[in-house]
Amino acid sequence: MKYIFLVITALILLTIIITGCNEKVNNDGEVATTKKHIVNTKEFIVSSNSTELVTSVKGTVFLIGEEGVPEHAKIVAWIDIDPNDWGGVVFYTPKNWHISSVMSSDPKDINEKTSEDYVTIWTNEEAKNNMIEIGTNRYYPTGGGKGAVIIELDIDKETIGTSEIFSITVGVGSDEKEGKRLIHPDYKVIEIPSS
Repeated sequence: MKYIFLVITALILLTIIITGCNEKVNNDGEVATTKKHIVNTKEFIVSSNSTELVTSVKGTVFLIGEEGVPEHAKIVAWIDIDPNDWGGVVFYTPKNWHISSVMSSDPKDINEKTSEDYVTIWTNEEAKNNMIEIGTNRYYPTGGGKGAVIIELDIDKETIGTSEIFSITVGVGSDEKEGKRLIHPDYKVIEIPSS
């Protein structure tokens, strides 16, 4: 049953994303087609395999732009955070890309949290990079939960370099070893060729 729900959710989100990339409503309420297309995609799964926690994130990154040049990115992910995890999930965004929006469902299986309390966005204007934490508290477990998140990024056209690789880092979980607390001990660097 859980997998059927995940498949249906993924299909709905994919339909919304593809529709959002190709259509735009003008001031008269008419739908206008744009020239933005999906340039490349990459799926990812990150799990807290090095710990006893059951925290994971599974999703897809979509690069969107004109004429094969990415200008926009969407990260669509399903998150499952262990009730004993204080680290949760983190997305480190690429340098010279700024966060244009973050949407998340209220976490399932917990009663006291809302999506506003569950998602934190950190920005560093000097370094031109950002991170998005979900279900993270550095002092005690957040209670866990399951939900979906959609992160949208726009390229900073004034400072963009010539890199042909779009790269994000996704980390999960928490641990304590020899009295030291470790946040996101399990992580993956997701690299996507931009053409």
